[in-house]
Amino acid sequence: MQKYKELHILKEWGKEFDIAEINDKSEDELAKLKSLDIHGTINTFIPKEIGVLKNLKHLTISFGDIDTLPSEIGDLSNLVSLELKHLKIKTLPASIGKLTKLKKLGIEYTPIETIPESIANLHNLIHLEISISELRELPLSICKLPKLRVLDLTRHTILNFPPEIGDLKELRILITTTLNASGIADTAHNPFPKEIMKLKNLKMLCCDLREIPEAVCHMQSLKVFGYGMHQLKSLPKSIDKLLSKGFIEMSNIKDHKILKTIPNKEALLKGFKIVDRYRDEQQKAGYAERTIYRYNRVPIIKQISTEEFLNKKNLRNDIISQIAQRAVKQMKENMGT
Repeated sequence: MQKYKELHILKEWGKEFDIAEINDKSEDELAKLKSLDIHGTINTFIPKEIGVLKNLKHLTISFGDIDTLPSEIGDLSNLVSLELKHLKIKTLPASIGKLTKLKKLGIEYTPIETIPESIANLHNLIHLEISISELRELPLSICKLPKLRVLDLTRHTILNFPPEIGDLKELRILITTTLNASGIADTAHNPFPKEIMKLKNLKMLCCDLREIPEAVCHMQSLKVFGYGMHQLKSLPKSIDKLLSKGFIEMSNIKDHKILKTIPNKEALLKGFKIVDRYRDEQQKAGYAERTIYRYNRVPIIKQISTEEFLNKKNLRNDIISQIAQRAVKQMKENMGT
């Protein structure tokens, strides 16, 4: 009786705020619901009766004025994915730690300031994204997630990383780009955490650096490395170890004299820095320019067709796309979807 009373209250809430996925279903259908997308509601809260949806596996709440989640969110014991996008929530309830089947937690464009320590209880979490947030510290509890493979902190405001980040032994993808007070990527006050070097299985690392640490060059499993938009002043002595894998892009360097700082000049003989120019006037004429800079040699400038230019440019993203696809596929398989 209590269950149907709560389902009725939830349905009335859906009617009041015109939430189609709740409006169009009977109480019995709601009780069996496995996926729910609450999108664009003008309401500021989610009713506590949400916890009655025991069969729910996927919950997305996006584009609304919602500024708090009820503690009953922790009663969704079968939830495997929770996504919060473009909301006004600043903190998560501690009951989030009860979602022990959760495998993906995504928080985007939401001013989250704190993450409860109970997140450490999410032993099955594989993918954690906290992007465009107000998070200042990475809680130690995140570093205790034994199965975490993807940690996406795109455009964060974290000032320091705990040494324990090196304990994420299963981590494969780490994205940690930063924002300063003006909303621009910056690393002046965000030193690169040396503990990241302990992540032996890391395959993709994207961050904002003004200087590439020598240790990055010796990360054996690394397949994709991006250092951000800053101009570098020098390169580490073992940079050729990255160049030999062919995945480092240095298209943001304006001063080509940096090439002379590479100790192993043999790495430059065939040229590794490629800059594509594709101005509007060239696009109309149907061609682009590809410039290959070589150590102590005249750059090679070649005009190529628009089709060839686009094909070559797309090749740059192949490795990243493949890794991302494999990660998504693995995550779906683990979720049983």
